[in-house]
Amino acid sequence: MDGPFDTDAGWQPLSPRYAPARALSSALLNGVFSVIAIAAATIVQPPSMSWLAWLVAIGTLGWTVWRGIRAWRWVQAFGYQRRQDDLLIRSGLWSRALIAVPYGRMQAVRVHSGPLDRLWGLARVTLVTASAESAATIPGLADSEARRLRDELIEAGETLALPL
Repeated sequence: MDGPFDTDAGWQPLSPRYAPARALSSALLNGVFSVIAIAAATIVQPPSMSWLAWLVAIGTLGWTVWRGIRAWRWVQAFGYQRRQDDLLIRSGLWSRALIAVPYGRMQAVRVHSGPLDRLWGLARVTLVTASAESAATIPGLADSEARRLRDELIEAGETLALPL
């Protein structure tokens, strides 16, 4: 039993397409850094130290594989749950986090989709509140799910808005 992080308590998962999208994004970013690191190690070091370039290449390849595996696990650990008065968002593998955002405190609901997100048909929903500490983001939602969640959160926020 994981207490508030219990996976059987009605948590909504992220889109299954988000794990490969996150792994690909990580691989592309690590690939760029790998090429730069290997080029620098090859150019800066004398030929007798070419082992350094190989060490950098193996290290960055290992890091890329680790980040890809971690992307799948991270997506599985993320979830959100709509309740009557608030939205719960859980995340994290080693260090877990649970955020509760009261609908009445929401000031804006944003939907954002970057180039890689659009390629996979994904979007992220960001909730903006009066407090910077309670702002929250739900990444990796299918476009239709992001729009539906946005509309539901706006409606719930208008219903429970605190009087000025």
